[in-house]
Amino acid sequence: AYIKGEILECMACSDNVVRAGLTPKLKDVDTLVKMLTYKSTMPEISRGERIDQNCLLYVPPVDDFAIEVIEVPAGSSYSLPDVLSPSVILTLEGSGKLQQNGNRITMDVSFGKAAFM
Repeated sequence: AYIKGEILECMACSDNVVRAGLTPKLKDVDTLVKMLTYKSTMPEISRGERIDQNCLLYVPPVDDFAIEVIEVPAGSSYSLPDVLSPSVILTLEGSGKLQQNGNRITMDVSFGKAAFM
């Protein structure tokens, strides 16, 4: 269960969702109950891997995505390395400008704004 703080949920493409309520879509309570385990365990908490002084990388145990948390101090800049896949940039606090390498077009970003690169 989510308790406090910020949370970002990323889901891989899948059609194996089993619903039990709070939706007008198909509900399959019996299948959900069969899938549940009733044992208590400690959650696995990912602390991420420090890439540099600004970037913390979180890689879940799937190949579909990774999350980089990048903190850029006020008055400074940060360059993202090129990647071979689409990227979504979410601004969680503060404000700044995004600019692609070699492109004079910039985008203002602030809390709650997203950019697709």
